[in-house]
Amino acid sequence: MKLSFEILTQEEIQEIHNASIDVLENTGMRIESEELLAGLKKAGANVDEALKTVLFPGKLVEESLENNKQLLKNGKRIHLLNGVTSGLTGGSSIAAKFSGGCESYLDWGSRTIRKANSQELLNHIRIGEVLPEVDFVGNTIVLRKDFDGSTIDENIRRIKTAAVIAKNTRKPGSMEVWDTREIDFLVEIGMIARGGREKFYKNPCFVTAKETISPLFLDKQSGDILLMLAKKRLPCTIIPMPISGVSAPVTKLGNAIIGNAEIIGVITAIQAVCREAPVGGGSISGIMDMQTGAVSFSAPEAILQDIAIAEVHQKLYGLNYLIGSGYTDAKYPNSQVLAEKTMRSEEHTSELQSHSFISYAVFCLKKKKKVNIKKIIKNHMPLTSQIIRYST
Repeated sequence: MKLSFEILTQEEIQEIHNASIDVLENTGMRIESEELLAGLKKAGANVDEALKTVLFPGKLVEESLENNKQLLKNGKRIHLLNGVTSGLTGGSSIAAKFSGGCESYLDWGSRTIRKANSQELLNHIRIGEVLPEVDFVGNTIVLRKDFDGSTIDENIRRIKTAAVIAKNTRKPGSMEVWDTREIDFLVEIGMIARGGREKFYKNPCFVTAKETISPLFLDKQSGDILLMLAKKRLPCTIIPMPISGVSAPVTKLGNAIIGNAEIIGVITAIQAVCREAPVGGGSISGIMDMQTGAVSFSAPEAILQDIAIAEVHQKLYGLNYLIGSGYTDAKYPNSQVLAEKTMRSEEHTSELQSHSFISYAVFCLKKKKKVNIKKIIKNHMPLTSQIIRYST
């Protein structure tokens, strides 16, 4: 089953873009990477080096978006390794995905939360390897303990995790990157897993996206990692996580504007230094319940916010887009997870991913059952054309 629906008019798509440009021009972003700041200053942006803030000329942002589009037309490719990708990807088959980068996992048999360890990672890998419906086996958990029970040095945890995955599956997927010094080692492991340099660059693995810190902040670590990925011709993807009522306006369109501003701001920053690098975007937005203070990343409003930005990228920028499907509000694998995953993936059919636990049962349910998405959408307020401008 593939259900496609639209939540924005063409005028609203243009309004989100225009408002995003306005935010970048008048509020700007804080970017801590010195090399990105230097590149932006050289490109004509108004950079305050002391405060590490940037005001982006609208023309510079527009030129970067057009350059991104032209790179794809000229044969470059944006590899989106995380979440659910947009309809421009093509194809309607559903494939399961094992990933998440968790520090702990849910042991379904005992209903307990356990710390990541090598044997459990190996169990996850083996499940993904033998199931034909799974085509992507990444780091469901990041190792803390080795097979002999010894603690793994923090500086090589991701490298050790990637090595275990590479050794035990023919379907290597994504890997967390927390330090620029890890990248060369992860690339080398990826080349071995893929069977050579050419095959690796055609189908990269063992890298992942990075996130902004909403509102409008790209920290040094994430900025430097993204820039190095771009320079090495590796997947370079930015995923903001704005939360309505906390780090973004309470309206759905307001949230979409902040998220989109962060994405196109980072695209502009990366291309100010590395003009030949295509940069991808995605989002994992959330909402805060004003009565309880609880944050939800899978409420219908959050899904609508993400799909709104996806429509801007597909229809206006001509780019594939990534919607993070990893977070669920359910405590256990059940019909709630099914509804949340279906909502995110039917508009952008691709992979199925769980951030907290791996559940093949949920994947099977997704393939066999139908969820009345139209009814769910109808019961929640649609997006309106009201734009709330964000300012610091």
